Amino acid sequence: MIDKPLTDWSTKGAEKIMQFFYPESKLMIKEECNILPEINNEIACMDFLFLDSKKIVGVADACNAVELYVLYIGFLLAFPSSLKRVFVFSIIGIVVIYLSNIIRLAALASMNMHRINAVDMAHHYVFKMAVYIIIFFLWVLFLKKK
Repeated sequence: MIDKPLTDWSTKGAEKIMQFFYPESKLMIKEECNILPEINNEIACMDFLFLDSKKIVGVADACNAVELYVLYIGFLLAFPSSLKRVFVFSIIGIVVIYLSNIIRLAALASMNMHRINAVDMAHHYVFKMAVYIIIFFLWVLFLKKK
């Protein structure tokens, strides 16, 4: 329910970042759907970001960071604090996680064009570690006394 709009929003954010670095290029987002026979012919759709008609990155629903938002807010709710403080840190955290995710998507798109051999390592390890470190520091800030 929330996955598709959040995926679209994340892809659009990555597109905006790419426009900043490639102002003379034409960027476009296109959704493509495929039937997955290995998963009972389920239909899987992804947003693809194109730069000058070249597919540079695909964004699946799993890349929209919804699990990270839930994990982050769940941690905030697990510790005693005022509702106002939880609300403020929730908003700040969601914005920071969203921004770090769209930067990650744009970086992967750029790497797909310039450093294709490093994409797998960056996608599966480096960027995940970076996002979890950001979330950890947000939690540390939340737990600190005023």
